[in-house]
Amino acid sequence: MEKGGDKRLEALRQSAENALGAALGRNDLDQDTGRILQELRVYQIELEMQNEELRKTQEELSISLEKYFDLFDFAPVGYLTLNEQGVIMEANLTVAAILGVERGSLMNRSIFSFLSPGHLETWLSHRNQVLKSETRKVCELRMKKREGIEFWAEFQSMALSTGEGKARYIRCAVIDIDEHKALEIQLQQSQKLEAIGTLAGGIAHDFNNMLSIILGYSEMARGRVENPNDPLINDIDEIIKTSLRSAELVKKLLGFSRKQAARPTAMDLNKKLEDSRFMIERLIGEDIDLKIEKGADLWTVFMDPTQIDQILTNLAANSRDAIEDVGSISITTENVLSGETFCGNHQECVPGPYVLLCFSD
Repeated sequence: MEKGGDKRLEALRQSAENALGAALGRNDLDQDTGRILQELRVYQIELEMQNEELRKTQEELSISLEKYFDLFDFAPVGYLTLNEQGVIMEANLTVAAILGVERGSLMNRSIFSFLSPGHLETWLSHRNQVLKSETRKVCELRMKKREGIEFWAEFQSMALSTGEGKARYIRCAVIDIDEHKALEIQLQQSQKLEAIGTLAGGIAHDFNNMLSIILGYSEMARGRVENPNDPLINDIDEIIKTSLRSAELVKKLLGFSRKQAARPTAMDLNKKLEDSRFMIERLIGEDIDLKIEKGADLWTVFMDPTQIDQILTNLAANSRDAIEDVGSISITTENVLSGETFCGNHQECVPGPYVLLCFSD
């Protein structure tokens, strides 16, 4: 580094001497005075050149710092610098946007004011692990926005050391994972429903076998009754009717558990809604009113009745869960024509006539 610096100074001096030689005539002054003046002028020009280089270096540094702060402020993740007590010393614009506050209002505030009360201990444990380690530590925390809305955030933290080697600050990358957590919960719920469906399918399969035996023996018993007016016939017929209704329920259970192949058939959706009204009312409970508005001259649909039951059950359950205490659910049907614009945004859609089933709560 020193040799390089000496060469640069020597080059500057040579440039200064050349500039001075061009400015002064060699015979204008006596030799000593000219030499001293020349030396002074060389120093002056050398300083001016050094100042110019320093100015350029400062400009380049300023541009570099601006780029750094732009990258820091507009990074896709939030950044926080905290002291050991959890006081915010530095923050970028992204984390301010995540928390729904101005960046200036974050300075010198405790991270505790943005944590859900149930996650204070989680943060303290995370902080202690970070301060004791030289590697990055990750934890998930429940945080609060300015409006009090809670959300999930992932903290990726590392300790920053002073010159003495003692950890004094914590640098945290903050990522909003609320949507990711919601998808995780949906996946867990889906897995639970799948497990329940598998269990229900197994039970339904066994029950179906027993129903087959009941129906078989009932029909055999009915055939052995010789007197057509025997009251026993009516009792046996009731057993057969009940068994057949139970077999339909088993088909629905098998459909829910996806163990039965779909069997599409032409049907009137309005009639299907009326047939399913009792099932939907039992599902949503007594505190929620059910209103069904049937479209006039509804087109025939071609679907598996069991799949329709599944759709109605899922939509009714979602509407019920969205209502607090008392409310109402409206189900409407109507004929619609799907055009190129709608189908362009929905790849599975083909332009043409459809029957619209709408749930609102």
